[in-house]
Amino acid sequence: MIIYCFFQDFNSIRTYIGDRWTEYFYHKSVSLDTLAVITNAACEIFHEMEYELEKTLEDVPQLAQYDYMLETLFFEYGLDHVDYSGEDQLTDRERKYKILGEADWLGFPAYSHVLQLLQAIPPKKVPLFPASAMKRPNYGVHEFDGFRRFTRDVINELAIECCHTKAMKTNGELPMFAIAQDELTLDFEDILRMRSYTSAIIFDLSLYTDVRYILEDQVVDAFDLLQATATSMKTTLEEQMPNIRGPWDLKKECRERLVEIETYMLRDFLEGDKARRFEEKGINEPFERNILLKSDPVWSGLLNFRCRLVLDNLGYRFVTESPVVLGTAFVYVASRLEGVSALRWPQMDRLLHFYGEDKILQGAILPDSTPADLIKRFVVSGLAAVEVPVNNYLNRSRSLEAFYQRYAKEHGYSRQPLAYLREIIRERFDHQIGILSSDAGGGVKTPHGKDMSVKRTSLNPAVAQVVQREAYQSASVSPVRLLEILEEATTSLLENQLSIDYFKLHQQSVQLLRELLVEFSPEVKKDVPSLFDENIRVGKLTLLLPVVYRSMTDGSGAEVTKRLGKVITGFCERL
Repeated sequence: MIIYCFFQDFNSIRTYIGDRWTEYFYHKSVSLDTLAVITNAACEIFHEMEYELEKTLEDVPQLAQYDYMLETLFFEYGLDHVDYSGEDQLTDRERKYKILGEADWLGFPAYSHVLQLLQAIPPKKVPLFPASAMKRPNYGVHEFDGFRRFTRDVINELAIECCHTKAMKTNGELPMFAIAQDELTLDFEDILRMRSYTSAIIFDLSLYTDVRYILEDQVVDAFDLLQATATSMKTTLEEQMPNIRGPWDLKKECRERLVEIETYMLRDFLEGDKARRFEEKGINEPFERNILLKSDPVWSGLLNFRCRLVLDNLGYRFVTESPVVLGTAFVYVASRLEGVSALRWPQMDRLLHFYGEDKILQGAILPDSTPADLIKRFVVSGLAAVEVPVNNYLNRSRSLEAFYQRYAKEHGYSRQPLAYLREIIRERFDHQIGILSSDAGGGVKTPHGKDMSVKRTSLNPAVAQVVQREAYQSASVSPVRLLEILEEATTSLLENQLSIDYFKLHQQSVQLLRELLVEFSPEVKKDVPSLFDENIRVGKLTLLLPVVYRSMTDGSGAEVTKRLGKVITGFCERL
């Protein structure tokens, strides 16, 4: 039966997401940013599933309504995976737990509390409770009645906060889609606004209850992480503002992002509305701040992810406005040739690892390459002659751009579809086909782990088409597989691209160039004396590299290389 399969997909997603949060609870082996992204995507998939079901049952639309499906499966037909034989032999406790298991599989606990909320909260009203009157969730392992109370308390806690967000949006005090807002709270606002519910919303709340039950008091971890990340980001932007002399829009956006951090992340953006309402009702008891973000690890996690994406984007745009970082990359790698310097520069190593040395250094490093050969590449490229953008050497991944568009941009009055997921999947499998192509000519493995011998210089288009078709089919058939791909992409992003601190790397690059300027001051005074001007733009410091190259070719190359290595060794030691 189609509606049974619909609930099967819901529970397969629910099990997968629950397992990932359990991994965090016990081992901290999954990042909170990743968990927030895949949990929010699960809620997006619930809406997509519901849309597909309604489209399939468009001739009998009542069959796709949650109430009808619940009654059909729970009271009339039963569930295919449940053994109903021998029920007379069950004890009352066993029967109660069996019924609870069936009801929970259908999302009934969340559904029943939604009905109670709609009866308890009148339209266009915001319930107010002093802190002493609030019923906090009781964490731990619960029996039947205890789990019912737990579900009630966590949903009530969220409902009260969403009443405030809905009211503020109605009054124009919040945008209709707040920054990085999760699907759950958007759906809850719809419940309160429309006085109705859908299957997707019931599934969202069931998933949220699962997460709260798993995390217990660790539910605040995501909020604590957000506070630390936002504070660090604010400090970084405030320190870098005086150094941003490039495009006017970059400095303007930095100012806007600082306001955003202060308003939405470091302060309780509901505080003003709550304070006014409490004062009007004569409630003098102070209220706890940031309850919403403390109790919703998904929204807190998405805000933290947004911080990472925004800081990365601003830093990337800053460093690609001049060749400073690119120039020091040439110098750094040149110093490692012939064993001149063996020390490491972590930030630069991350940059070279992700974007690829061949790409940044404009070609592979040959076994007989010398430091002079490498620096010559930068000199003949003309990058040192003028301050020019170098973003062509540092290409962003499609996944990063898709995530940025989804979680770091404003979207006005429209909710975001799953287009960003399609971009992530496309990049993943294009990369997979690229691996097959690059391995052509020898034994390679297919995505299923089978050996495949290829005897041509490029991958057979038919093979590529099969791999791509299988990939897209598996992603469309299995929602869990889609979430697995998304988890892998998010984790990779956090561990690679978003681990590069561009502002720090630029600061370190400027420092290295200034130290080289001191070491090669006699040559610089002769060839480019303007580099000693105190007001010189830092982007012009790369004019030092042609001076170093000429010193290598006109004089003793070994001696100049030794001087270069000495400066870079001392620089790396002080990092």
